[in-house]
Amino acid sequence: MLGFGFILCLILAIVFRAQVTRAQDEREAVEDDAAEYVSVRNRSSADFTKLRDAARNQKSPQTLVEYLRDQNRRLKTHISSHDATMSGIATELKNLNLAEGVSLTAKVKQLTAELDRATENARKAKEDLEDANARAGAAVSEKQALASKFDDELAEIRSRYEELHDGFDSFKQAREDELTALDDQLRQSRTDMGSELKDLRSKISELERELTDIGDQTKGRDGPEGPKLTHVVDADGYIVSFARDSDLVYINLSREDRVQPGMTFEVFEADRLIKFDDLEKSRGIATIEVVKPLANASVARIVRRSPRKVVAAENQIANIVYDPNARFRFHVHGKFDIDGVGVPSTRDTVRIAGMIRRWGGDVTETAAVESDDSGLDYNTDYLVVGVEPDLPTDPGEDAPPTERVIYEKKKNSYLEHQQMLAEAQKLHIPILNQNRFLRLVGYYQR
Repeated sequence: MLGFGFILCLILAIVFRAQVTRAQDEREAVEDDAAEYVSVRNRSSADFTKLRDAARNQKSPQTLVEYLRDQNRRLKTHISSHDATMSGIATELKNLNLAEGVSLTAKVKQLTAELDRATENARKAKEDLEDANARAGAAVSEKQALASKFDDELAEIRSRYEELHDGFDSFKQAREDELTALDDQLRQSRTDMGSELKDLRSKISELERELTDIGDQTKGRDGPEGPKLTHVVDADGYIVSFARDSDLVYINLSREDRVQPGMTFEVFEADRLIKFDDLEKSRGIATIEVVKPLANASVARIVRRSPRKVVAAENQIANIVYDPNARFRFHVHGKFDIDGVGVPSTRDTVRIAGMIRRWGGDVTETAAVESDDSGLDYNTDYLVVGVEPDLPTDPGEDAPPTERVIYEKKKNSYLEHQQMLAEAQKLHIPILNQNRFLRLVGYYQR
């Protein structure tokens, strides 16, 4: 009985040993299969533990392989599609110029930021476009309004022009009618007064001979302005010294002497007598213009220099109009040609009178030819005469009325000029022609 129990135990031990061996073989097979997915070393790593715990913690617990498969599918779906391969995804990323290892999340953030900026720029561009369209619309409206206003004003101008044109035609016709009537009247008067003109012809011839004799005597003896004058002009001051600028000088006249900015003086040598006769064809060594009057002197600028002449301290300065203590009285007669254009005009006469008034002188006007009063008297200090009129030639009795009118006008101008010279000589008034006057006030062309 003991032997049977031993044998039974031996059999059971053999069977158990066989089962243990088979179990060990199966365990080794399972471990070999598991090693294909994860090695024994990796099973103890923190990453493996996290993945395993994540799989277990799903709502429906998963194996690690199921969890990794789902995660892989989700990542592929985010990047491309769930059925894409890694090689396909790598090719797509390469085509997008994304190198391997670049963070897709960072790239997406960068592109999102760029998209936001582009969207903002597009929004601003849209607003600018809308603003530009609004301003363009306003400009178009304004242009239309201006065009309408221009058309209205143009229509008004055209209407006004037509009125003026019609009025001019009427005025022109009226003047032509008046001239025709005047011509007829002159012809009739000439016919009616033929006998009277015949009686006066001899008197006119006699007067013209007397005028010719007067002109010949005046021109032949003393020049166009009468007898030569020996009048000497007193200097108004002198040059004290030069400033640092060689064109700036100090003169001894100051604000208290009524010196004004812009006043001009002619400069003469220190030991020279300033005579009228010397200024007919020449002038001083220089011309200065006051720049700034001071308390005890004045600063002046040299605006003209005569060739080969030197301006120096103690040179005399003079302006025939200026006087610190008195106001000279000038009588201006005739037409002047200040700038030498060859056409004397009353405009230049006004300029001469303006110079006199500007530098402190008084001006009187010439009386009419028919009056016995020439405008000169013993209170006149100087007579300033313009260009001497020529003695015209009588066009003859049969000349047209217009030529006779022009002849009489020129003859009266000549007669008035000669009478003015004679009156000045009678009263011993110094006569200044245009050249003498301009040189004695230091005139220069600016």
